[in-house]
Amino acid sequence: MKRKILISLLGFGLVWGLAACQSYPPGKRVVTYKPIVRKSEPLPYDKWWFKFYTPEYFPISISFVQFQDEDNYIVQKFMPDGANSHYRSVTTWSKKLGVSGEGIRNHGEALPKRLMVCWDSGIDKKTFQTLFNFTPEVRQLMREPAFYPGYEKQPPDYRNTIFIGLAPGGAARAWLRGIDKNNGDNILISTDESVSGDKMTVCQGKTKHSDGYGEYSERIKAFIKGKTYPYGEW
Repeated sequence: MKRKILISLLGFGLVWGLAACQSYPPGKRVVTYKPIVRKSEPLPYDKWWFKFYTPEYFPISISFVQFQDEDNYIVQKFMPDGANSHYRSVTTWSKKLGVSGEGIRNHGEALPKRLMVCWDSGIDKKTFQTLFNFTPEVRQLMREPAFYPGYEKQPPDYRNTIFIGLAPGGAARAWLRGIDKNNGDNILISTDESVSGDKMTVCQGKTKHSDGYGEYSERIKAFIKGKTYPYGEW
């Protein structure tokens, strides 16, 4: 079951927004959450979203996502699902990654300043912790209206979805749709190195493969045969 906890932030540490415990009659336990105070500029749409993608032959599983929004709240989400395998991303990322297709994984009300994801790479047989940082310029791109060339008289579109690509070796990138910028290709907004093992500060123990990793599928074995790891440029 998906669980999402919204809490206040002190630096980038977690501070539970629960009121002090009081005495209540048996069966009448009450928990009061600290109210959310929004100071950021309202979004021109209801929610922002993010989607995860992997190269065609490299399935992963995602266990945990945490992001800090521009109002300095942290949202945590335990993930029961993985990522979308992108059939056009075989030896490098497609320039149109995420333009279509399902697989929306979460949404938020205030735009993100940073996002951390805990994920398992089957091809590497290890857990990675990846942190993305988003600049004010990225959030401005997500707020401003955009028009597809030739459709300027139509209602505007918005870059309200962050597309995240996770690849062998912990390679990680994040994009927004280009629409009327970057020749329509995706706009790279963050590239961050991942860490694993003892260097992980949040993702320790957040693995879906506590009993180890299985063998590669025959399909993956056939693809990587004769190729050099990490089997492309990511």
